[in-house]
Amino acid sequence: MSEAEFRKWMYVYSVYPFGERAAFYRSGMIAAMIANQNRDAKKSKPVTAQDFMSIDPIAEAVKPSKAFRADFLATFSDRIKKADDGSKLSN
Repeated sequence: MSEAEFRKWMYVYSVYPFGERAAFYRSGMIAAMIANQNRDAKKSKPVTAQDFMSIDPIAEAVKPSKAFRADFLATFSDRIKKADDGSKLSN
């Protein structure tokens, strides 16, 4: 895998997280939902998914430049299917 391809996969990961960090975030979202449903709104503030995580995948996300995004789209444009929200990848 070339460095350019690796950087493109890093961008894919920043847009569509996969692996353990994504699983931690999903678990944190579920825990936050349950905690917020069962809290006393007058005595405590709402919690977020990050409150239940030892790592913060959002803070560690890759922030690609506009030039990199343009290069990424040029490279993978044949695989991208235009959806209403523009975020669905085709096979």
